[in-house]
Amino acid sequence: STADYINGHPSAKLDWTAARRRIIPTMTHFTRLIALALIILIATVATVQAVITKLTPLAEVLESEQYIFTAKVEKLDPDNKDRPTAVFKRDKNLKGDAPFERIPVNMTGDAEAKKAGDTQAMFDRLDESRTLVFFVRKQGRLYNAKVFVEGTWFSIYGTTDADAKTVRWAFLHGEPYLRRTFKGSSAELIQLIEDCLAQKAKPPEPNEKEKPGYGPV
Repeated sequence: STADYINGHPSAKLDWTAARRRIIPTMTHFTRLIALALIILIATVATVQAVITKLTPLAEVLESEQYIFTAKVEKLDPDNKDRPTAVFKRDKNLKGDAPFERIPVNMTGDAEAKKAGDTQAMFDRLDESRTLVFFVRKQGRLYNAKVFVEGTWFSIYGTTDADAKTVRWAFLHGEPYLRRTFKGSSAELIQLIEDCLAQKAKPPEPNEKEKPGYGPV
C-alpha cells in the first residue's frame, strides 16, 4: 500500500514490526536503568538519614571509617532562624588525611531532628572549649559523618559540588543510641582511638544496657 512506501520508492519500504521490536526492548532497558538508579538513590538516602539504632562496636567504626580526626568549634550561629550554622575546623588527623580543613554545617536538621529538638540539643553541647571527634566515610560524592563531643553523638552529611572542591555539609540528627558504643569524654575517646590504631589496645565492646541519650551540657 501507499503507506508502506516513502517518496514512492519500494526500496524504502518500512518494516514497522521490525522497528517496534528494536524500539520496545530499548525502551524497556532504559526504563530498567532509571528504576535501578532510583532504587540506589533511595537506598543511599535512607542509609544516610536513618537514626542508628543498631548496636555498633567501636571496632567496627574504627575499621569502616576512612577519615578520623579531631576538630574545634570555629563559629556558632544558633540564632539564625533561616540557617543556624556551626563551623568546625579540623585539628588533628587520627586516621587518613581528610581533604577539607573547615566544615561549615547547616544545623537545621531533618524531620527527625526537628521533631526531637536535636538542633538546640547539639548547640547546647557545642562551644569553643570542647574537642570533637569526626568519623567520616566517603560514598561517591557524598560524605557520611558521625561526630562525637563529650558523650554526645550526632550525624552530618556532606555533598560535593560539581567542581569537586566544595563540600556542603548539613546536620541530620542526634544519635542517642551510639552512647552504647562509647559515652566517655572526648579526651578518653581520642586516646583510645590512638591506642587501638597503634594496636596497643583493643576497642571495648558496646554496652547494650546503656540508655540512649546525650552527654552533659
